[in-house]
Amino acid sequence: MAGRFTKDYFNGYRAITVPQKNGRGTRRILEYIGEWYGIGCTREEYIRLKTKIVCFALAILAVYLPCSLSGASISMYRWVAAPAILSLVPMLFLFIGVVSFLCADEKWELRVYHAGYTRIYRSAIGSSVLLGITAISCLLSFALIDQSVKALDLVYLAGMLIDLACAVMLVVTIKAHPAIVVQTPTIV
Repeated sequence: MAGRFTKDYFNGYRAITVPQKNGRGTRRILEYIGEWYGIGCTREEYIRLKTKIVCFALAILAVYLPCSLSGASISMYRWVAAPAILSLVPMLFLFIGVVSFLCADEKWELRVYHAGYTRIYRSAIGSSVLLGITAISCLLSFALIDQSVKALDLVYLAGMLIDLACAVMLVVTIKAHPAIVVQTPTIV
């Protein structure tokens, strides 16, 4: 069973034997021979895309944390708090993907493509859905239950809407720059 997973994980690699640095013996290393992925743009556009993605991700975090820690009374309702707290899970994976994407060059191996670019896209969709549910449940709470709306509650709602807008813009940005195969496999 474990062999099947390692085989899939190392798909696109070739094991080669090279001499040790000290000259005694040999060691096996993996060389990537699969397809290389990228955005297919110039270096300046690629740096601009990375900057956009980082800015949207940091904006999500910079707005989410103060709103969640503000102590707004609307955030104490279960149906508002549950999706807001659950949205931390895709946000965590979003930042893991952003760090992986920032470390990547202009061409990526398949593992880097899935660990970075695809993870950012999927996490941004998950965050968008959960933050949208949070914003809708805030509005429903204002309309149906809590008739006395406080300023802190409106700040909480505005923060969730800003987070939702940033997550949606992140999805739109990545959708506008799809990854393509920039180099075919090298077979020797």
